[in-house]
Amino acid sequence: MASNPYVAFARALEIFYPEEPPEAGLSSQAWIDPSAEISDSVTISPFVYVGRNARIGARTVLHPFVYVGDDTLIGEECRISPQVTIGEGSIIGDRVILHSGVVIGADGFGFAQEGPYHIKIRQVGIVRIEDDVEIGANTCVDRATMGETRIGKGSKIDNLVQVAHNVQVGENVILVSQTGISGSTSIGDRTMIGGQVGVVGHVQIGRDVKIGAKSGVHSAIQDGKVVGGIPTMPYDQFLKTISVFKNLPKLRERLLRLEKEVKTLKKG
Repeated sequence: MASNPYVAFARALEIFYPEEPPEAGLSSQAWIDPSAEISDSVTISPFVYVGRNARIGARTVLHPFVYVGDDTLIGEECRISPQVTIGEGSIIGDRVILHSGVVIGADGFGFAQEGPYHIKIRQVGIVRIEDDVEIGANTCVDRATMGETRIGKGSKIDNLVQVAHNVQVGENVILVSQTGISGSTSIGDRTMIGGQVGVVGHVQIGRDVKIGAKSGVHSAIQDGKVVGGIPTMPYDQFLKTISVFKNLPKLRERLLRLEKEVKTLKKG
């Protein structure tokens, strides 16, 4: 009997359905800058673009229509799916998986207001993605205004997640789909954030935190807390609040009836 059946199931799938690595080689239909350093065991598919001074480590696979910007570093045994964009200066660790449509290193959303106008703030930082990270389809991780946006080792990010400039995501964090993390927020190790959570900028979320789906985070959360709601509150309090919320129409009818009875008693 397995102590963790779900892990055993994952291991069984690896045994019975092993991934077949593609044959190493550089397609003649790819465009690779002569200054790029490419390991001999790398696979680069047709219509891939690799920019100046990029470096790509051993046994990494770039599928068709991947864009690798200038001065980008990609580690070993990475799998970069079709239509992925990796912006200039990004640093990708080993065994990173980027699914289709991921954008790493687009400009952070930074503007200074001058009267009615919005003046763009140049985004001159980078994105650093550490080892064993997996990022789902059509997720965006913005480059830092200055310094770096970081995704920590072993973290897993679902589809359609937005990670803004200068966000610091710790190790082994889970971010579920349609979550949005605003700029300069810090997320501690092993924290789990449910789907459609919105986090304001410049807040600190501790280690081992759990945030329920559709929550709105407006202030710091201490280590180990389990929260939910808009704004977030302790999860048991959130469940009590929800149970009351769905009964509000009945409670309103009851209150109106009581008010009417009180008026009648006063007249009597």
